[in-house]
This record gives sequence, structure tokens and C-alpha cells, in this order.
Amino acid sequence: MQISEETFTALVAGLYEAGFGRDDWKTAVSAITAAFGGVGSVVFDLNPGSGQISNWVGPGLEAGTDEYAKHIHAINPHVPFSLRAPAGHVAWDYRVLSEEETRRHEFYAWLASVGVRYYIGTRLFDDLESGTSTFTSINFSPAHGHATRSEIETFGKLRGHIANAWRLNRLMHRSHASREIEVLMESHAACGLIVYDSTGRIRSVNDRAAAILRQHDGLVMRDGVLIAQLAHETDQLQAILEACWRTSMHGVGSSGGAVAITRTSGQPRYVVRVMPVTMPAPPFPPDLPAIVVTITDPVMPIDVEPEVLVKLYGLTRREADLAVQLSAGLELRAAAASAGMSYNTARGHLRLLFHKTGAKSQLQLVSILRALNALH
Repeated sequence: MQISEETFTALVAGLYEAGFGRDDWKTAVSAITAAFGGVGSVVFDLNPGSGQISNWVGPGLEAGTDEYAKHIHAINPHVPFSLRAPAGHVAWDYRVLSEEETRRHEFYAWLASVGVRYYIGTRLFDDLESGTSTFTSINFSPAHGHATRSEIETFGKLRGHIANAWRLNRLMHRSHASREIEVLMESHAACGLIVYDSTGRIRSVNDRAAAILRQHDGLVMRDGVLIAQLAHETDQLQAILEACWRTSMHGVGSSGGAVAITRTSGQPRYVVRVMPVTMPAPPFPPDLPAIVVTITDPVMPIDVEPEVLVKLYGLTRREADLAVQLSAGLELRAAAASAGMSYNTARGHLRLLFHKTGAKSQLQLVSILRALNALH
């Protein structure tokens, strides 16, 4: 199939529109498929060791995502060939296997099950930091036959633009993500917070989370994995993390979950919440936040600023001082003494605190104050 100069220029323009985030990558990749008369095209990042796929963009080839990661990667002859060849090479079927070999190969049997037979492809580049390689291919039906010499040459001219646009989009998302992480870590300073990136590695741990983990009180981090004192709690936590990772990567899996972690000291259990982060349109850099884990310690001291309570609820300074002592977990008599007032005066202030904050009990008042601190 001969591709005109005008069509080629439009394909390149579409790639850079996607690279700058001004258009969807599916649009750019679908345009390539249409121009070459293929069944589908794909760009994706692959960990060659594990077969784990991320940032998959493959309109027309969606069926391959999960199945490929599970077992097809191990029998795909294209990947070993591409890994041996220099990045940016051009590969096609009969450069890898003969026609007779493809007819007997189990990988080609699987391709037939999804309506695909032939391909042109390449390994675009490698990312040493994340351990991933970026691949792209155009895939054809049996009726199309082998890629023509003209299609192979045109793909050779297009591959560099695909690589540049993919890298460009990574860089743009990385710059935005870095600032978002900083804001996230600052705004959740009152609870432990751990951020996982899209490779499944821990990217950031805030000071409160580090302090909790250093106590070795039922929750530790070992080789980048959160381990609970009880094995079944570790299993629950890892299951939620894996489901959230699938949600971030592929839009399916889980909206999150929570596990109460038993503490060695016998103190009230930690509450560990796991939430997936909605990822932008791929490609995204491997260090983009994909999962956020919060750790709440019910007995860890918290700091509620009296000035904040005065402004937010219209408290007097004395009422705010009492509220701060109560938020630290003190009973009313002890809180009164710590705030420098009599028990009867504190009882009067407590009634006003209920009225001004909307709390119905001292326990609910403390919950309101702790929630305020977690957001401040």
C-alpha cells in the first residue's frame, strides 16, 4: 500500500498533537492503522523480564493486553529478536521467522485467534531507570499478506516520530506529576502517606509514614513491600494494592480499600487506606503516581492550631485552648488542668464547643478536630 506524502505528514502531525497532550493517543495510533490498511496498531512499554505491560495504546488490539501479560509474552518470537537488535531497527515477519515456521508457531496461532497474522514493528527505545522498553507495531490481517516493501520503508521513516512523541508526552507528564506529588505530600502531613508509581515501586514516603514504619509496631516496609504483623493482613493489603494498580493502568480493578493493621504493642490498630490514581492518557512516565496509601494512627499526637479553630468555628481563645487539649486525647478534667482552667469552667466551654462545632458528644468533637487536622 502506497502512503502519500500528504497522509504521512498528517500522521506525523497527529503524533505530535498526542505528544503535546492536545489530542488522544488512540486517535494518532488509529490514524496509523488506517493509513497502512492494518487491523490495529499498538505502542506500549514492556518489562522484558516479567512481561509486565504498562501504558498500552492499541485501538483494535485491546484483547491482547491482559492475556499477553499473563502468558503470550513468553512465546512471542518478535520480542527476543527486537531485544537483540539495536533500538530503532525495523522488523517484520519473514525477518524473524520463515513462512513455514510461522504456520507451526504457537504465537501465530494465538494471533489468528484475535484476527491478526502479519506485522511491522520495532523496539523504539529503552528506559534504564524503569527497566522498560517501548515497542510499537502495525498489525495486518491474513488477507493483507506480508508488509510490502513500501510499507516497511514508510514505517522506517515514521518510527522516529513515534519515539519522539512518546518521549515528549512522558516528559510533560513527569513535570506535572512532580509538582502534584509535592502538593500531595504537604497537604496530607497529618497522616502517613506512601505513593507508588506506575512500575509498582514506592516513589515517596512522607515524614509521618516514615515515623510509623520506624516503630516496627505491626507494620514495616521490607524490600519495598508493606508487611503487617499478621500474614492474613499482609495478604489483604497486597490484594488491594494489586487491584488498585490494575485500575490505574487499565481502568479496571478496584476503587480502593482499607485494612486495619494489628499492632504489636496492643494499641489501637492502624487504618491503612489504598486508593488508585486516575492516570492521564498514555504514555505516562514510569514515575507518575499510580497508587496512594494513607496510614492513620489513632493514638499518634496531632497538632491543631488554636488560631485555626478561632477562625473556623468562631471560638474564643480559651475555648480553642480547651479544644486543643481534648484533641490530644485528654479527658475533660485533665484537659481543663492543662489549659489552666477549672473543671466547671471547662464544662461550660465544652457545651459551647458542642454548639459551635455541631458535635453531639466529646467523642464526636475529637473526631471533628482530628479530621480537621488531617486536611490542614
